[in-house]
Amino acid sequence: MNRFSGFFDFVAKVRPNRDELERLILSGACDSLCPNRRAMLWAIPAAMEHSQTLFGLVEQSALPLDFPEPPMPTGIEDFTPEEKAVYERVLLGLDINHHLMAFERERVRSRGGITTSEAKRLQDGEKAIVVGNPIRLRFPPTPSGKRVVFFDLEDETGLLNVTCFDDVYQRDGHAIVCSPYVTLIGHGQNRDGHMAFLGSRVFEYKPLLSQRTEQATPIKVADFLVG
Repeated sequence: MNRFSGFFDFVAKVRPNRDELERLILSGACDSLCPNRRAMLWAIPAAMEHSQTLFGLVEQSALPLDFPEPPMPTGIEDFTPEEKAVYERVLLGLDINHHLMAFERERVRSRGGITTSEAKRLQDGEKAIVVGNPIRLRFPPTPSGKRVVFFDLEDETGLLNVTCFDDVYQRDGHAIVCSPYVTLIGHGQNRDGHMAFLGSRVFEYKPLLSQRTEQATPIKVADFLVG
């Protein structure tokens, strides 16, 4: 059972500061108090004033049993699922209900792209296009001295282990290191019974999600494990 009767009761009892309250709302922590996150943001001034009034009554040893709560704003359109997902990633650094790539899936499929989960089931030498977030870049030393980069390509279905050799890195390394999303062209590679993905081209992918939300997609880039 919820310990609070609603949004205004929560603010009155917990008394977070404004920045804390905004973050709690945008991260989804207050969804059980009110399903409309944007309405709660609009209600913050009234909630803070209500909280201060109740606190003053308590300080005066008065019992605010009949003190009415302000009304929750009505007619406020809530954030879209895409916007909620972006704010959750910004504030929490992870995805709660939807990975950001899930909102790009229809577009990616229409252009022949597959998921990382599907890419893991490719046959040896089978070509494919995969879109995702390149993370955990590794640059192990090689006997020849040429650069090889390993990274994980992340989407809503999981992680795909990717290898790009020196020629690919020299040509497309900027996209790998600096792009939140990339379009990866390559083929499956059987390594002693374990299927990996050998990249032959890497391009920056510009998501539609950035056009549908009020702020840029908060995916980290250049996430290195150098060695």
